[in-house]
Amino acid sequence: RMDRVIANSSFTASLLEEIGLQREQIDILVGGVEAKRFAPRPGFDRTRLRSALGIPQDAYLMTTACRLVAKKGIDFLLPAMPRIRREIPNAHLLIIGEGRHGRRYQRLATQLGLLDCVTFAGRVDHQRIHEYYWTSDVFVLASRVQLDPTTGLRDAETMGRVLCEANAAALPTVAARSGGIPSVVTHEENGLLFRPDDLDDLLEQLQRVRQDRILRERLV
Repeated sequence: RMDRVIANSSFTASLLEEIGLQREQIDILVGGVEAKRFAPRPGFDRTRLRSALGIPQDAYLMTTACRLVAKKGIDFLLPAMPRIRREIPNAHLLIIGEGRHGRRYQRLATQLGLLDCVTFAGRVDHQRIHEYYWTSDVFVLASRVQLDPTTGLRDAETMGRVLCEANAAALPTVAARSGGIPSVVTHEENGLLFRPDDLDDLLEQLQRVRQDRILRERLV
């Protein structure tokens, strides 16, 4: 018998209640990161990593870091890139991570003719991930609640620790209002939220963080 359960967000706590736990049994402890390691290093040369990745120095670099699985919304971001590029012509998407759908997403990027504006970095050692954040202009997490059509099980973002990493790295974050993400990101306080799979809303938030220097500085 369990006396206490620690949940990493209010969203996770609500899921535990759905399966029969009493609210008084649940403590919420949102995860964090080693902030000092992610804090921007004065004098860091972000041009070097961009060159190594083949990313133009003048690109508006949108970075996401995640497992390449359905709930992370990569299959939403890739088809969105042509329209994003119409409004932000120098936009470039950097995808960090690996997973079961990695090859499918790379094929999709090829089919959509995105190889000049999408870079797959693959797995990055966690001891270096902060350098990728420092090299970027905005962090994007497009997670949604994914329903398995066969089992009926939901797969959701229970917290999103990468959002904590990006924030500690002074990188503005734009994330889907999904699952436990609002437990980490408060809209217009430490990031911007958009409706899952809503390209109009994503574009609006990207343009806000790109064009509004005061807002951007407040978010980081």
